[in-house]
Amino acid sequence: MEDWSKLSKKELINEIELLYFKLKKKDLVRIDKLAKESERRFTSILKSVNLVSIVLDIKGNIEFCNDYFLKITGYKQSEVLAKNWFDVFVPNNISKQIKEVFISAITDGTFVSSMENEIIDKRGSKIIIAWNNTLLKDTDEKITGVASIGENITDKRKAKIAVNQSEAKYYALFNHSPYGILIADSSSYYLDANKAMCQMLGLSHQELVGKHATDIVTPIEYKYINPALKTIQNDNTYQKEWEFKRKDKTTFVADVQVAKMPDGNLMAIVRDVTKQREAEISVRENEQRFRTIFEQSASGMCITGLDGKLIDVNLPFCDMLEYSKEELVGLHFNSITFPEDINIGNESIKKMLSLTTPKIAFEKRYLTKGGKIIWVRINTALLRDKENNPLYFITQMEDVSERVKTDQQLKISENKYKALVEQSLTGIYIFRKEGFLYVNNRFCEIFGYSEEEIMSSLKPTDVINQSDRSRAKENISKRLQGKVDSVRYIAKGKHKINQELWVEIHGTHISLEGEDVIAGTVLDITDRIKTEEKIRKINEELEGKIAERTKDLQDKITEIERLNRVFVGRELRMKELKATIKELKEQLGDQLIS
Repeated sequence: MEDWSKLSKKELINEIELLYFKLKKKDLVRIDKLAKESERRFTSILKSVNLVSIVLDIKGNIEFCNDYFLKITGYKQSEVLAKNWFDVFVPNNISKQIKEVFISAITDGTFVSSMENEIIDKRGSKIIIAWNNTLLKDTDEKITGVASIGENITDKRKAKIAVNQSEAKYYALFNHSPYGILIADSSSYYLDANKAMCQMLGLSHQELVGKHATDIVTPIEYKYINPALKTIQNDNTYQKEWEFKRKDKTTFVADVQVAKMPDGNLMAIVRDVTKQREAEISVRENEQRFRTIFEQSASGMCITGLDGKLIDVNLPFCDMLEYSKEELVGLHFNSITFPEDINIGNESIKKMLSLTTPKIAFEKRYLTKGGKIIWVRINTALLRDKENNPLYFITQMEDVSERVKTDQQLKISENKYKALVEQSLTGIYIFRKEGFLYVNNRFCEIFGYSEEEIMSSLKPTDVINQSDRSRAKENISKRLQGKVDSVRYIAKGKHKINQELWVEIHGTHISLEGEDVIAGTVLDITDRIKTEEKIRKINEELEGKIAERTKDLQDKITEIERLNRVFVGRELRMKELKATIKELKEQLGDQLIS
């Protein structure tokens, strides 16, 4: 080597550059050799480990992938090399956006060194990879791509999710269970308790944890604690009802189920059964009351199975049908039903079983042991359990034969009355102030309206002529106010087609189902009025003629009286003359004799 101290500055620079070139060339050969060896070893390592290895260029094209990557994705190397990563392994709906983010991060050097993401294998399944990424650069420090090594954590993630879900379910069950849950050690000291348990006891979580079983049960239960622990150690489970005490000194009964856990601790499920026990007592009391009512009822009662056979009957039921209890129990109800009415009971049962109705009432005929037919009013209900499954029928029965007989007689009477009213030649009505409640056919005929027209749109005064309407209103008001009970008057009616109409109205104030109404009759007297008018005119004519004749007669009578007076005077004078003559004769005769 020359003495560089004697060289000029320019010569020195030239010598350094020459030396650097020689060294650089030598190092480059060595470095290239080392790089190839390193790449071979690195490639060999990547092929032998269960790690995913890929190299992408700056556009996401796949330049390298190892065998493990191909194994887990199901592809062949020829199917992925030179293909774009985002077109093959990223879902189509997001590949474009992810590719843009990748290229942007490569370009500005912000690509993250580690991440987790999902890729899609050849079958379309998702694989979760945890990546470690390294940006690749050339000699000029220009980024040329990304080399990534990743771990397939799909199974780990699923396992973690499963564990998390399991823990979540456990804590959800523990914290939100409607039943109290206690975790205790083998000596019955409490390690944990859920919210429901704390609420049952009226204690906070802090107050409850650390307590012993004797701190939360009543003293009467103390003697059962150690035997219970021994049973749990031998059998791993235990169940008993315990009486607990709350913070406020009140008590409650709970069903306790204890299980030994794998870690040796004990888990107890505590269910407050106080209300259940009270309900059971209530049920027993209700059953006793029902039995008392059933046996002591004055009405016939029976319990019938779903098959229609009598399970139980009371004494009035037996008396009604003239059978003993032993004879009735086990019989099908159709065997004591009048044959023509069997279908009534069968249809009622079908309705109740089909959930159409929970109870039903009807009447049908039964046959007594002696063959007598009786009418029975039946009220029956279908009893179901908590799951709504049918259990049996409970039936109350009343002999209504007398009432049915009376109803039949009443119906006959009503039919007769209805026939009489409907066929009456007199109009019959019932109305309140606002409108009509009933009119018969004759009423409709009198005024020329249909029944529907009268009932739906006419007021009582609408069938009275305007000239007599105020009088009709006054009469209605008097009766409804109780001033008079009934009225009878003649008025001019209003016919639908305005033909002349006269009616005689009779109406009485009555109470109908608690409501003040007026009922009465209307008689069409138009013909009578017309006849009376004719008679009146004839009478007037007769009276005129009679007056004339009377005057003539009176004149004749006067003349007769005058003549009579003359005749009578003459007669008197004749009598007087005859008497005088007689007297003279008598006098003359006496004289002749003497």
